[in-house]
Amino acid sequence: LRCGYNQLTDLDLSNCDALTYLDCKSNQLSFLNVSNNKELTTIRLGDMPTLFGVCVWIMPFPPEGVNVNTIGSPNFYYTDECAYFFVRIPDTDFLNALIEKGVDIDGDSLISYAEAASIVTLDVSNNGISDLTGIRAFINLDTLICSNNSLSSLDLAKNRILKYLDCSGCGLQNLDISNNKALKELFIEGMPALHEVCVWITPFPPDGVEVHTYDSPIVIFTTECFLGEFLYVPDTAFLRALIEEGVDIVGDSLISYAEAASIVTLDVSNNGISDLTGIRA
Repeated sequence: LRCGYNQLTDLDLSNCDALTYLDCKSNQLSFLNVSNNKELTTIRLGDMPTLFGVCVWIMPFPPEGVNVNTIGSPNFYYTDECAYFFVRIPDTDFLNALIEKGVDIDGDSLISYAEAASIVTLDVSNNGISDLTGIRAFINLDTLICSNNSLSSLDLAKNRILKYLDCSGCGLQNLDISNNKALKELFIEGMPALHEVCVWITPFPPDGVEVHTYDSPIVIFTTECFLGEFLYVPDTAFLRALIEEGVDIVGDSLISYAEAASIVTLDVSNNGISDLTGIRA
């Protein structure tokens, strides 16, 4: 992956565990987590004076066989103790709701990974939230209530022990709960736009799972989650770069999950990209 010379402030590589080459130099990252990227042999982190923390899979770092270039990035350090880095939460309404709920334990108006991981039950309903980015850091959530917000997407892939989910009254068209196999109760009521819910088994719900779909008339449950589904790529510069690189195989100006999964090498450097959301696919 080459994504250098952009304006990235965040880079989520947690699902890219086959990555062997990473060049993200000359961005605006403050934190980079490569702890899941144990196949990396080359890492380019140069020209990033904003970079202060790199979370890695082993210390000391780099181990033998891993080449790292950090020229022009004088302020960073490596660590395998990643819990004290801060969660990126771009939606101020979501951040304010978390602070009001007492998630910000030390009162610094930021949410650390340690603080997020300490939360078991979270209710952020009725807060005007449009983006729940950051929820993936709440890895110990048992209960999530995010109903009656303005959400258009919801990524729960990392909330694997979630038992109770209520996202009723949101604007979702699709919902993926295929990784949430501990779910016991799901509320998706009052969602007329919700069409497809990706699940881990069909028929759904299985025994022991309650689902509430009142006033959500077109919902279907499927395990074929990526057929006809497209990546959420909000940064138009990133989308254009993907199209120019030939990732859009069928030529519809959209990137499907199947198209993304076919890519082994990707160079989107020098494209003015500020958000690489979608790279996890």
